[in-house]
Amino acid sequence: EYIETTPDIHVALAQTYAELGDKTKAIKEARRAGELNPSIADEVEKFISQRGDNAICQNNFECNSNLCIDGNCVSRGIWQKFLVWFEKFFG
Repeated sequence: EYIETTPDIHVALAQTYAELGDKTKAIKEARRAGELNPSIADEVEKFISQRGDNAICQNNFECNSNLCIDGNCVSRGIWQKFLVWFEKFFG
């Protein structure tokens, strides 16, 4: 039996996959959403082209590092350095 889906379902799935770190599935779902509704091309673009360090973001999946803090993409290296410093300071 075929179940009809909507673009919103595919966008939600893409966001979930991206947040879980599965970029391949996220892009696949985003493209499927775009095929069903071409007017959401901007939403689809979020999953296909991710941003580099210090770029403005709202969600982790928008960043190459998959880490958005205070509206900016942050590299994992900087975050790891901060955690090490924090551990030394409070440990």
